[in-house]
Amino acid sequence: EELENFPLPTIHHCQTVLNQTRYPSVLLLVCQDTEQHRPDIHFFYCDEVEAEMVHADIDSALGDNKHGKKMRPQTLKVNQEKMKRHRETIIPPSSAPKGPTPGGRVAAMNMQDVERRGSAQQDPESHEKLAQRIEKDVVSSAVTPCNLHI
Repeated sequence: EELENFPLPTIHHCQTVLNQTRYPSVLLLVCQDTEQHRPDIHFFYCDEVEAEMVHADIDSALGDNKHGKKMRPQTLKVNQEKMKRHRETIIPPSSAPKGPTPGGRVAAMNMQDVERRGSAQQDPESHEKLAQRIEKDVVSSAVTPCNLHI
């Protein structure tokens, strides 16, 4: 959901404000349109994506816009790797499926184990699907190259 739109040329300053007490990850933007006499100062509490990552993305987009550099693709790649590592610490990878019983033997099954497995398979979202959904949500909320959508 887009709440506000800040064109890159209007962003004059971007800064990460880190405070370990009440708000651990805040982004500060100073924006001024050509018709404005005084700049606007905006503070954004970054809950799902760290303020440092948003700051790096905005800085690279500003550099690309002002100086014709191509820093943003690399910044996005680094940020996606950070998000992937962070996601893996939150949601551990699922264990590999067990192979067949060696030697063609048939193992007796405990009915309590079968019931537990059945209920686990009915969970609405597996760890892997949840991780993919989180990554998709984070990537889709990335800042576009020509505008900052917040």
